[in-house]
Order: sequence, then C-alpha cells, then structure tokens
Amino acid sequence: QLRHLRVITVDSDLSDSTINQNPKWLKRIAQELIQRKCGYHWSGFFKPPVSGDLLSTLKKSGLNVAYIGAESLSDEQLTRMGRRGTTGESILDTIEAFCSEGILVVAGVIIGFPGESNLDFRTTCGRLYDLLKKYPRTLYVSPRMFGLRPSSACYENPSDHSITVEYWDSKVAGILPEVEDLVRAIPMSFRLETPGARDAVDRYIFMQNVTNRIDRLEARGPGGKGVYYLRQLARGSFSDIIQRILMTLNSLVQRIKRRIQRLW
Repeated sequence: QLRHLRVITVDSDLSDSTINQNPKWLKRIAQELIQRKCGYHWSGFFKPPVSGDLLSTLKKSGLNVAYIGAESLSDEQLTRMGRRGTTGESILDTIEAFCSEGILVVAGVIIGFPGESNLDFRTTCGRLYDLLKKYPRTLYVSPRMFGLRPSSACYENPSDHSITVEYWDSKVAGILPEVEDLVRAIPMSFRLETPGARDAVDRYIFMQNVTNRIDRLEARGPGGKGVYYLRQLARGSFSDIIQRILMTLNSLVQRIKRRIQRLW
C-alpha cells in the first residue's frame, strides 16, 4: 500500500496515537521500508521510551517528525495524570534521543491539568527551556489547555479530580427532544479547584513566551527572521502571521496615501 501511495505523495503521517506500542512490529515495518526503498518521509506519535537501536532504524526508513505527548515533565504531575512508570527524566531522554538524530520533535504539553502546582509548572518549563536552547532547530513545544476529553478518567469521574461540571439544562437540551438525553450528558462548562482559570491562562501565555523567546534568539543567527516565521507557521500560529502581514500592508497603504496627498 505504501509503495502504491508513493506515486501520489512522498510524505505520510501515521496518525496512530502510540505507533511504538509494539516496538518489534514497528521495527519490522521500518526495515521493510528500508529494504523496498520506498523513499518515504513519514511521521507518527510516540510514547517514551524509544531504544537507540529502534530509533536508528526509524530514521533510515524515512522518519523525520516525531510527535511526543510529554504532557508534563514533573513526576508528581505525571502520577496525577495516571502515567505511572513514566518519569520526566524518561520523557526528556526520549525527546533528546530523537533530536540528536536530527528528527524534528513536536512535544505536546498540557497546561492546567487538575492538581497542577506552580512547582509542577516551573519544573516542566525549566526542563523544556534547557532542551530548547540545546536543540533550537529540531524541538518544538506545543502547549494546550486542559479540557475534558470523552472516555478520559477526568471526564468519567470529574469529582475524583476536584472538577465541578455544569451540564446543559432542559431549556437547551429539550430543543431536540429525540437527542435530549444525549445532550444532557454533555458538559456545558467545568471549573477546577487547582489551578484556577486565571492561573492556567497565565501559565499558558508564559509557556508561549518561553518558546517564542527561543525563536527570537535563533532569529539572530543563520537564517534570520525567516527561521522565526517558519517556526511560527510550523507551530500553527497562522493568526499571528496573518495579523503581522495585515499590519504591514496597512502601514504601507497609509504611507502611499500620505505621499499621494503631499504630491497632490
């Protein structure tokens, strides 16, 4: 199938959330890609750890982007998230292993998970900042706010995680009687005891500033500002880029209008 698709595209994103759940299977696939010389560039989602031997084979097979759900680099917070057996150190080792091979890493971080303390957040920020300085061209951080995800432990048992949930009332749920029971079961909003909404938003903004600071430091080196904007685009910050373009265009139009008025 991959050889057939090669006619259409040279890139493929394997959207399995844990593509290395079975390392032996993954290694066989990678070896097959190498043997058949498919010429693919591919990406996928990984969970720590990943052995050096497997990583080397994956790179040879065409892996060029690895999505890693770091979520947090605080051991205490990882335990609250139910990720027993996973430590901040093991996640860092996995990220660094990919980066050192020249494979682009997108590390996902969750901000505002129930129980997150200032110390948890500072630990995650500090560790990521050190890695961003070391691998400014191969590591991207993708922060996102905590949300209730269906089938997750927080969604199924919110009170166990100190989450207060409000559901849709009959006025809204009753608009479509045939699905009223379904709508009533969907959360309308939720509130956390720790951290509060303001703290979570402040942390999210701070995390964005940390990653943007690395971008601006890099913009002073080879590649200049072009590298900075490319990284912003790769991170998905299209609205920021568009806003800057529109502001630049507006400024140019105003200057032209003033010049025409003076000439007139």
